[in-house]
Order: sequence, then structure tokens, then C-alpha cells
Amino acid sequence: MNHYQLKKQGTKFDFLSQDEMTALMKEYYEDRIAMASLKAKYKLPQNNNFEEQFPWEKTAETCTLCNCQVVVIPHHRNLYPNKPVCSNCGHINEGHCTCSSCLDMKRQVYLQEEKEREERISNQLHLEESVKIPFEKLTAEEKISLGMLVRNMSSEDLTYIVPLSSKENWKNSKDFVLPLYKSKILTVHPESDYSFIGIKENKFNETILSIELYKMKWNINVLKDDLSNYELYNYLARAEDQLKLTNEELFLYWKKIAKHEAQLYLAYNFDQVLKIEFKNDFAIENLLEYLTNHFSIGQIYNLIWKYTNNTLRFKEERQVTTNHIYNYLLKCIRNEAEKIIANSYNLGHFDKPKYIQESSFSDFFFSYILKANGQGYRITPSEFFEINQNNLDDTQEFVQFKTVGDYLNTYKFLSTNKEPFKDEEE
Repeated sequence: MNHYQLKKQGTKFDFLSQDEMTALMKEYYEDRIAMASLKAKYKLPQNNNFEEQFPWEKTAETCTLCNCQVVVIPHHRNLYPNKPVCSNCGHINEGHCTCSSCLDMKRQVYLQEEKEREERISNQLHLEESVKIPFEKLTAEEKISLGMLVRNMSSEDLTYIVPLSSKENWKNSKDFVLPLYKSKILTVHPESDYSFIGIKENKFNETILSIELYKMKWNINVLKDDLSNYELYNYLARAEDQLKLTNEELFLYWKKIAKHEAQLYLAYNFDQVLKIEFKNDFAIENLLEYLTNHFSIGQIYNLIWKYTNNTLRFKEERQVTTNHIYNYLLKCIRNEAEKIIANSYNLGHFDKPKYIQESSFSDFFFSYILKANGQGYRITPSEFFEINQNNLDDTQEFVQFKTVGDYLNTYKFLSTNKEPFKDEEE
């Protein structure tokens, strides 16, 4: 019974004497005589809600909220009896009560708890961003990742980074964002939705926040000279101005991009083509580390595409286990890669498949850091490292190149007289 709004006691049976009312209620509840017969016998008015006209049964209790009489309201004979309830406010003295007073008190308690919770979260967030990270202490990877976030995911007024769920596939970006969060380079913006933040305490009674990272707004918790927040965002977005990176730093970030892109394509082929759950274990990490030392991302696409199809035929022709299929694919790719390297075979570059979602981090790195003119998927990290280690001087036939794109479009293909990046026929 819902006691939020207590109905008034019925009066349509008041013409009956007390004895008649007692007899009527006995015949209704205990003898279960048909209501049509009861109405005819006692000359009762037509009424569907028969039990509402019965008198309330008084109890010895009083309401714990307003001190009024507690009564038992008659129930329909096909239902369970009602609990004792206050005749004034509808409160139930024990158990779960839904009267207006109890609901209001629960609401006030909830609001107070939420206020205290938000204050704890706000204080913890303020504490986490109280110590700014000096810009000069950032690694190359951190600088590049911040540049991407500012250029592609900053708010219109350049005051925060919008939630990752609004623009970027979280699964494709967490490898780049998580390190920034763990290093306190990214901190949760106070205007974030606190409903996605949980609070717990560790054994030292310290407040620990559990955060749904992809739903948060973010601060860039970095100190650069005396730049304002707006000036810092503009500075980070101009990659050519502030990203004075060494060749080795670029090399390492390129390898991370290459492994990330190759892993996405390999995962797709496991899950969608071979119908095997993809797990990024040591064997895959080891394979991708090897491949990205020797091949472009486009060439790795080529190897994965070719040997996924071979593995699919192998799977369909033989009754083999999932582990056998998994190891077969990795072994085929590794063997073919070693053969190509040993014999200096030419391996074509495949374009990125359209069904693999674009990564803003890869796009930012190739377009703004390397200025590779869309050709970043067609050169290996090692090759790029060698280009920058052995810059051409003025005595050679070709001028020194400032970007990877210059090198790819001029030096490499002038020397071979081949059309750049003509893909193999699939």
C-alpha cells in the first residue's frame, strides 16, 4: 500500500448500525459472500471500492513523527492486510515508509550526502592539480599527446579538454591518455560530471577517486613560463614552435604509433575474420616490436592481410584449436618478415583499411610533427631515424630536407626513378 497520500475514511455506509457493520465485514472477509448479495441484503449504494467504506481500526500506537492515532485501513479481501498507518500523515512506524515526511527526510539526507561527497571530490581534485608539472620536464611523447588533445579535443574557449567519449574512440586512445593522467599532466576539470566519480579510502585513510576517464573534462596541469591557460593551449597547438624533439624521441614515438596502428588491424582480423578473441599478450607485443623495427605501417598491414587469409583457409580445412590458429598466424607473419629482410625483397604498402577507425594521435603526429604529407604509413621508424641521423650536406646532389615528406617525395624516388607508393594488387 502506498501511504504517500492517505485517503479519507469512507462515509457511505454510516447509516448502518455498529452490529450491522460488524456482521457485514464478517460476511465480506471471512464468509466471502458475493458483494451483489451483500449490497442487496444491507441495501448498500453501488460502489466498486467496497472496503473503502469500512471503518478504520484504531490501534494502541501513536505516530512517531506527529504523535497522532495509528490505524489499520481496511483492505480488499483478495489482497494482504495493510500495515498500521498514521491517520494524519500516513507514516508507518516501522519498515519501509513512503509517506511524504519520510520521503522528504530521505531527500534531505541524500542532498546533504551529495553535497559532502562533491566537496570531498572537489577538494581532492584541487589537491591533485595544486602542483603544476613544468613543461621542460615533459617527455616527447607527453608533448606530442598534449598537442593532439589541444588541437582536436579542446573546448571552444580553450579552457579544458572535452570528454574523450564525445569525439574520440576511447579504446583507440587510452594508451596515449592514461600515461598523461597517471603522471598528473591531465587532471579532472572541476566542471566534470561527478556522478561518474566514485570515492573510497585506502588503508591509510587517504581519499582515492575512481574515475570513468572517458567521461571527464580535463585540465592540462602544466606550467610554461607565465603563460595563461589560453596562451598555453595556443602554444601546445603550434607543434612546430614548441616540439623541438631529438631524433631518438621522434623515433620512439613513431614506434609507439606504428605498433598501436598495427595492433588495431591485427585485433580486427582476429575478432572479425578468424572469430578468435584478441588478447594483446607478450607474443603479439614481441612480434609488433620486431615488425616496427623493419617495416612501415602499410607494409605491416600487407603482412597481416595476407596471412590472415592464409590462416582462415588453414582453419577451415583442418580441425585445430584456437591456440593453434593463433600461433599459426603469428608464426607465418614472423617467418615471412624474416625472409623479406634476409633477401631484401620489396614489400608493398597497403593503405589503412577504411573500417579501422582513424586515430587522432596518429593523424596529429604524421601531419603536424613529421609533416609527412599523408605518407607517414609508408616509411619505417628505423628509416626515418636514419634520415635524420645522416642529413645531406650541400656538397651532395640534393639539398637537405626539413621534413619526412620532402625526403619521401624527392630524394628517395629520384634515386630509384619509381612512382611513389604504388600499392601491390590485393
